[in-house]
Amino acid sequence: MKYLTPEQWNDNIFERIGKDWMLITAGTREDLNTMTASFGGFGVLFFKKTAFIFVRPQRHTYEFLEREDGFSLSFFNGETYRKQLQYCGKV
Repeated sequence: MKYLTPEQWNDNIFERIGKDWMLITAGTREDLNTMTASFGGFGVLFFKKTAFIFVRPQRHTYEFLEREDGFSLSFFNGETYRKQLQYCGKV
């Protein structure tokens, strides 16, 4: 698995989020949830690197996002992992 800092990111973020999708994960090691997402972005706000996501309150992951201080975003090659990403979006 490869972890990147914002400075190391070299992909088209519009394609990665909108076409390939991303996984949002929130919770603890003992109790977490992951969901597929295609809404969000990255930027700079008051000189700080930021990521923003949109999650409906009806989604199970929402309660984990509200409860915890942070979350992770994971990106995969959308076509290679399409079945796995669809599973994460449904189950």
